[in-house]
Amino acid sequence: MHGASARVVGMGRIGSLFTKDELKELDERGLLTRISPDEAVIKDTVNVPAYGYVILRWKADNPGYWLFNAVTNSHLETGQAMIFQVGEMDEIPQPPGDMPTCGPWKMAN
Repeated sequence: MHGASARVVGMGRIGSLFTKDELKELDERGLLTRISPDEAVIKDTVNVPAYGYVILRWKADNPGYWLFNAVTNSHLETGQAMIFQVGEMDEIPQPPGDMPTCGPWKMAN
C-alpha cells in the first residue's frame, strides 16, 4: 500500500478458489493463521500466496488518498486495486496553487 507500511499478522494458503464469505467463515472459526502484531514483520510490499490470503494491520496516520494495488497490470484491469481515504478532507494536504493541471481540471473541495 502506498503511503504506509503494515504489519503482516496473518498469511496462508487455502489451496483452492474461495469466496469472501468462505474466507470470513474460516476466520470466524479461528482457522486463519494469525500472530500478535508485536511479533509481526513490518512490510511495504507483500506477496499473496496463490489461492491464499494476507492479513495486514497498519496505523492510518498519513492523511491522503492511498492506492492499495497489485503491481501486475492485468490484475489492475480486473479490479485488484482500491483507494483508501485516510483522514478527513480538511486534514488532507492540498496541492500547491501553482501545480500544473490537465486542462480545466480543478481540485474538488
